[in-house]
Amino acid sequence: MSSRTVLLMLLAFSFTVNAQLFNAFNWKHLGPFTTPESTANINNWTATGQGWIEDLLITDKYWYAAAMTGGVYRSRNEGRTWKKVDNDSVQLGTLCLYAQEGIIYRSTGRTHHGQDFGTGILQSKNNGRSWQNTGLAFQHNEQKIVWDIKGVDKHLMAVTDQEIWIGRADESKQWKKVFTKEGENFRSITYDVQDASHILAGGKELYESTDSGNSFNSITDKLSLTSTEEVELERIAICQDPVTSTRWLAFYGAKRKGYVDESLDNGKTWTNIYIHKKVERADKHHTEISLVPGIPGAVILGTFRAYVSTDSGKTFETSTMPLKDNKQFAHDDIREIYACEDGNIFLATDGGVFLSSDAGSTWQNKSGKGLVAHQVYGLYILPDNKIIIGCQDLGYMYCSAKEWKQYGRHYGDGGDALSTSQGMYIIVGGRIRLIDSISSTRFSNAHPNDRSNPFVAYFYRHPTDTSIFYYVGNNIWKNTDGKWEGLTNEIDGKDQLIKGFDVNRSNPLQLFFSFDQPTWSTSNLKGKLYKSVNGGETWEDITAKLAITAWHHVTDIVSNPSDPNEVYACLGRMDSDQLHKVYKSIDGGETWGNFSNGLTKYETIKLRYIPNTNVLVMSTVAGFYYRKNTMSSWEQVSGKIPNIETRDFEVDKKGKYLYAGTYGNGVWRLKIPKKWYKD
Repeated sequence: MSSRTVLLMLLAFSFTVNAQLFNAFNWKHLGPFTTPESTANINNWTATGQGWIEDLLITDKYWYAAAMTGGVYRSRNEGRTWKKVDNDSVQLGTLCLYAQEGIIYRSTGRTHHGQDFGTGILQSKNNGRSWQNTGLAFQHNEQKIVWDIKGVDKHLMAVTDQEIWIGRADESKQWKKVFTKEGENFRSITYDVQDASHILAGGKELYESTDSGNSFNSITDKLSLTSTEEVELERIAICQDPVTSTRWLAFYGAKRKGYVDESLDNGKTWTNIYIHKKVERADKHHTEISLVPGIPGAVILGTFRAYVSTDSGKTFETSTMPLKDNKQFAHDDIREIYACEDGNIFLATDGGVFLSSDAGSTWQNKSGKGLVAHQVYGLYILPDNKIIIGCQDLGYMYCSAKEWKQYGRHYGDGGDALSTSQGMYIIVGGRIRLIDSISSTRFSNAHPNDRSNPFVAYFYRHPTDTSIFYYVGNNIWKNTDGKWEGLTNEIDGKDQLIKGFDVNRSNPLQLFFSFDQPTWSTSNLKGKLYKSVNGGETWEDITAKLAITAWHHVTDIVSNPSDPNEVYACLGRMDSDQLHKVYKSIDGGETWGNFSNGLTKYETIKLRYIPNTNVLVMSTVAGFYYRKNTMSSWEQVSGKIPNIETRDFEVDKKGKYLYAGTYGNGVWRLKIPKKWYKD
């Protein structure tokens, strides 16, 4: 046999082994790949959409969409199809996109419910096919994210929540922090198109620089309404007239009204030109303003809806409504307005990308095939194997025979779901509803007598009694044949959210639960982790037995179905050096040992046993991991799925598939390896 033949055989063998290793875990993306049809009636409200898009970038060749927690998407055919083009080793969101001299800049981050962190600004010189560091880089534990980027010539400016940075768009990768304001809420920075030394930055206050960004001073007191003890402005949005450069507009909300101020002298003085309660909810989450080049007098505002003016901002009319099959349909919550020189107006919303070519009179959904940015709060497998997901601002969606539909009757944030003999329980906007079936148009309010209504709460089945389930939010409620019983009414959680909950299968009287905050003190180890041995009639505070709860909260807890004494707790917060991700107890929670070998520093989310196995599976911010009782460390459940946070996952009744509802990339399905069912 020739040496060449041997070499070819070795290469082929190597390729085969590598391919087998890569495909060791068979993940399949299930979408939704296109906007699900809503079951709502025509002109009724619907929350259908493709997920939270935070920013847009429109170039001559491509459109780019910034997914809030799911990376970057690119379309080469005006939104008909989209392709994910980021290469994050740990999936981050994209909060801002900006292009200058053929380079695309992307600010990375994750921000939702106080979980902020990012790696700074990346750049691409090949239309998003690859990304490199720009020099403005943050460590994850710094909890900094960049909200806006602007540039002129070789200079760049960027804002985080509390800081303004100046850098150079060249190989030097030099950045300098030029301004810090604690408690600020910076969201935008804008260069004067005629004078690059003049820059405005908007947050809770309006700041101005006249020396190319080297220093900034507040000019908020020049606005018609300024922050006082009675009125606190949450966010000020700004824009410059592309024709008359000395004209600027500022938009903000206060007293449940929208305010538009105008400056005709480059920001020296400001006059109010519009104030009305019609423009609602201009707050820190969505306050946007833009003039429309090519359409004289056109101004568009964005809050939870879009509003359009045709008289230079003196009056506004509602431009978008979440009505099915209506010409004004665009999803609620406007995150960005992108007005093009040709008069086209793009909206980035919590439901995807929308376009108007007639000054906001009508809107087209441009969230084409492949734009999958759904943030799944809850996932449930129905008895007939249909998949139902509750999503951030998209209500509920369900999949039957590979086709997704949006349950149009329920508008807002969806959550967990559970099928019972009484019907199906769902959570909408934090409140429980009872419906007959997934296709039902009627519902009844079924929330227990609890004043709390957290957006993220979950149902848990009793392991042996089908007439019992639990609702876990700020408190634990037991439901027996439709009747609620509070189990934690005597425990003052101070409105904390319960994150971990477990009922042991072999001993259902043993319960554990945990709150979502550490004690923040080694001398105050109490009130965070509890155990019951009588089904929740009484509780023992065992926080002190797991001392790491001083600095890490328990995100989930699970006991071995066949051995109540074997308990695992996974932990939140990001680590720096030593890993504190999972702790194990073999004596029912009396003592604990670190069980984190093989994991990464990122926060854990959910921990479960695969039924009828000794395999633990855990979702984290950095993807999935598993561990058998014969393994010395955790290993990643790698594959095609991004290394993305998953807040909920379930195994089907046959134990064939694991379904994962990711927080930013829709639903994925894992074919459970046969080796997991072997000792």
